[in-house]
Amino acid sequence: MHHMDRPAAALLTLAALGLLLTGCDPQFTADLSTDPPANPDITAVQVNLRGLEFRQADGKLPTLEFRSGELVDLLKLWSDQDSLRLFTDEELPAGQYTGVRLLFDDDVDQNVVVTLESDFPLVLEDGDFAAIDFKVEEDDDSEEAFTLMLDLRQSLRFDAANEEYTLAPRLRAVRTEDAARIEGNVTFSCPTGTSLSTGG
Repeated sequence: MHHMDRPAAALLTLAALGLLLTGCDPQFTADLSTDPPANPDITAVQVNLRGLEFRQADGKLPTLEFRSGELVDLLKLWSDQDSLRLFTDEELPAGQYTGVRLLFDDDVDQNVVVTLESDFPLVLEDGDFAAIDFKVEEDDDSEEAFTLMLDLRQSLRFDAANEEYTLAPRLRAVRTEDAARIEGNVTFSCPTGTSLSTGG
């Protein structure tokens, strides 16, 4: 009986060691939220999201990518007042991280802006990196969680000549523990004969 207990104890020790080892890797979690576009006639901004690209202090550009592109309505993230979880507890290469931006699949058939009048193609540009500041070291058990806010008001522009929209993402990044949403109503009067949609 004594000899049968010893292998079981060894297995338990190895299992506990395995749990300890898995807890030693740095972990990164990211959520995505949006602010609405200026044009109230826009009802959807659909993009094929691929993941995130990071900038490190030494110039390296590591990425976190989905297995396949994820079709996302960016406007729905605002209207539903809910963030989209992009990654949970993912490992990142060691380094000093200074920026992050969104990665898209440039698929003109899926990237569209839907308005009350029509659907328009959406051309995607590489946005600027949103500033972040954290360091990843090997065998470190650090945890970083960021909420990314995409401002569609500043990111979308319409090209009337080509009848298409362009998305040049203007992104902000804040640690999730510091993230919050502020809402309110503003009362104002447009000049006579104008409206928001015509630049009033």
